[in-house]
Amino acid sequence: MREGDISIHNQMPQPRQDELQGHMSMVQRLVRFVEATTLELEDANKQLSIIATHDQLTKLLNRGEIEKRFKIELQRVKRGEENMSVIMMDVDNFKDVNDTLGHSAGDTVLRQVSAILQACVREYDLVGRWGGEEFLILLLGYNPPEPTAIAERIRKLVEDSRFWL
Repeated sequence: MREGDISIHNQMPQPRQDELQGHMSMVQRLVRFVEATTLELEDANKQLSIIATHDQLTKLLNRGEIEKRFKIELQRVKRGEENMSVIMMDVDNFKDVNDTLGHSAGDTVLRQVSAILQACVREYDLVGRWGGEEFLILLLGYNPPEPTAIAERIRKLVEDSRFWL
């Protein structure tokens, strides 16, 4: 069933095959461009998310992000869903390192301490740089006395470490 005069449809110009192929080729190129641009934007957004949530020097969670995660986990604790232990630590005599050896040496110490902290906790525990030489560690799901033993192991590892400056 057609509406209108059949002769009108026969009079409409039909695109030539080479024109149609050129047009499709252009559409395919545009689709590839949009797909490539979308992938680049997704990658850039992931990188921005990391920059926004992680400390540039230590690569640990930054203060804002560790605070946010602490509040989330605290709500889970209040609902009885999980146990959480908190370790707050700072590096003793850190000012002396900066004052005598310089800030570059201090940065090296902070990166090395951060690596120790990450190595001492599980992948889903949370470690953040609170500020300066202070760190906050959230241990999730442990029962006492395990968190105390972990804190002591961290303290001992940092104390016994020879920092390469």
